[in-house]
Amino acid sequence: MNDLVKTTITTLEVAEMMEVEHSKLTRKFERSKDRKGYIEILGEAHLGVTDYFIKSSYKTAQNKEMPCYEVTKLGCDFLANKSTGKRE
Repeated sequence: MNDLVKTTITTLEVAEMMEVEHSKLTRKFERSKDRKGYIEILGEAHLGVTDYFIKSSYKTAQNKEMPCYEVTKLGCDFLANKSTGKRE
């Protein structure tokens, strides 16, 4: 019976809950010219990235494969902290 328990949610679901565009959320996972991505930040801290996020994909209505991530409970906590943390 425990096999039926889902242990992750997708970034599509997270974006909907956070009321942000999925593309804007997933861009934060990868490095850009001016900032580190969440994946790099976790790696530098010697934390297991797959304990937080697992690279995945989904198909659009046009049958196009697009990137997304499976997010664990730790990943949800990380994203919640990043979205509500005070910026200085």
